[in-house]
Amino acid sequence: MTKRKFFSLVGTLLVSTLMFSAVRGTNSRNAVKTHAEPVVDKYLPFNATNFPTMTNAPGDKPTADSWITGRYGTFWTHRYFNALDNFYDGFHREDWTGTITSRSWTHKGGYVTFTLGGNAFEGDQLRNYVSVMAGSNEVARIHNDAFSDPHRSLNMVLKIVNIPDVYIDQDLHLEIVDSKTGGFGAVTFGALKVNQTATEVARILQTHKVSLAKIDTDVADHHKNSLARTATLDYYTNTALYAPFASTVLTEVNEDFEVNDLTNWGYDIDFSQISGDNANPYLGVNFAAGISSDTTFWSEAVPFNKEGVKFYNGWAGAAAEEARYRFLSAPMKVSGSGIMSVKMGGHSAELQILDPDTLAIKETFLNPAFNDVPGIDKIVSSGTRLATMTRIVIDASAYLNETVIIALADARVGGGWGVVFFDELVTYYETAPHFKLDLLTHAGENGVIKDMFLGPDGSDIKAAYTFLQSYYTTVRTADSGFSHCTLLASPATAVHALISSYDALTPSVKALVDASQDFDLGLTGSYANEVTLSTVGNSMVYIKANVGPSGSGLRTNELANPNYMIYMLLLVLVTGLAYIIYKKKVFKTR
Repeated sequence: MTKRKFFSLVGTLLVSTLMFSAVRGTNSRNAVKTHAEPVVDKYLPFNATNFPTMTNAPGDKPTADSWITGRYGTFWTHRYFNALDNFYDGFHREDWTGTITSRSWTHKGGYVTFTLGGNAFEGDQLRNYVSVMAGSNEVARIHNDAFSDPHRSLNMVLKIVNIPDVYIDQDLHLEIVDSKTGGFGAVTFGALKVNQTATEVARILQTHKVSLAKIDTDVADHHKNSLARTATLDYYTNTALYAPFASTVLTEVNEDFEVNDLTNWGYDIDFSQISGDNANPYLGVNFAAGISSDTTFWSEAVPFNKEGVKFYNGWAGAAAEEARYRFLSAPMKVSGSGIMSVKMGGHSAELQILDPDTLAIKETFLNPAFNDVPGIDKIVSSGTRLATMTRIVIDASAYLNETVIIALADARVGGGWGVVFFDELVTYYETAPHFKLDLLTHAGENGVIKDMFLGPDGSDIKAAYTFLQSYYTTVRTADSGFSHCTLLASPATAVHALISSYDALTPSVKALVDASQDFDLGLTGSYANEVTLSTVGNSMVYIKANVGPSGSGLRTNELANPNYMIYMLLLVLVTGLAYIIYKKKVFKTR
């Protein structure tokens, strides 16, 4: 074998090894899951997809979509239906009779709930009702026994159906039957939820109670919203079916927006307002469109930094950027550590803690990460944060064991980025959570978005957060790829000062710091986008072991990245194999 052939062989093997190492896959926390769990239906909003069949459909309203009224539509000019979503409004054609049939869903246990209004009886004959069906067998028949005029005419109440376990894994569907033509002889129906746990039923019932409209304009007493609100609350109180759900104490109202559903959230009509109009509430929120799957915005493809697939997008949900509005949770008892977190974007985004009876604000947490500076074309290096969301960790421990309502608010009236984006609300942590990193890629740059903290001085989590700010400033640097941990970023004195601060942390603060996320990276070039999440604790062990009097040392990322280690191992093996082949002259020299 000639030397030329030997070096050619070694070069080919090394390139192959590098390619194997480079393409073996990213360790990013955003990697796509390969084995998805089967989808279980939870929410079937009223539309032509979920309610495809309609008997005797009139020519002017041939499909379910043509019967929909928005969540805050009204009758009698100012009376709200007390809906929880965009709903079927039979009052469009009170004279129509027929049956609307839903698509089927597989029952996995628990309850079915929906909102229902209208007059069910003609004399003593039941005319309008909803049937839960298993094939041609009727599982349950539900009618609106809450009807009274004018107290609850077309106003809806929440109906709860406990499906027997014998129907588990069977396909069920709904039939809405309307055979009455006058005297409020129309059905109003919406917010169909299936496969609900008892806790989920409690949450939507308590949300509906919070959502009942109480705003009264200059109308006759028998048309007032407060009349319907009082009558509906009395109905819930005096009907035994609701007692266990009404008395359930919720300890979290988490929201990830993945179900395409805002029915778990009330809308505060009294709070809503649009710039220049103080007399009328703002009702321009599109609840159906507000849940978005978008990943980026604008021509610069700026990332929203969402969690999962869906989030609340204020551009899609609210037609007017100058509007103020807020969504209300069901009442919840602040429990666990009292720490909460939420991803927020936009200048007006605010989490509010409210009194459950008066909705008075106890405390507010405005998005601290909003940053309207030049650099929308490269937000990693510029730090621009407009609609891009940041996870905000909130200390609400002052309200432990109190019952509160959580509001997600667009808190400012007027333009100038008066828009909001929300995702990943967590209202219960048993113990204080560690801080996370979100990986960010934009315009060829890579970086991280670090959690921010809002809370009083003196707490363990505030002490951990303060140390982490010093940590990132001292031993983080940035290059053309992800920022990375390096001992070359600061002089030795600064690194040693950081180590001293770390050693002085109390055990509880140190535990939070150690568990907080850090990340290690491979080399530049083929490895620039390979990411392995680690912890600050691991990095501190390395830093303490490697910092020298001059502050020099190996980069943490080069040691910890598995691709780098595999590459180095394969490099040694391939070189050794090539040398053995050469020495033994397996290939004869020509």
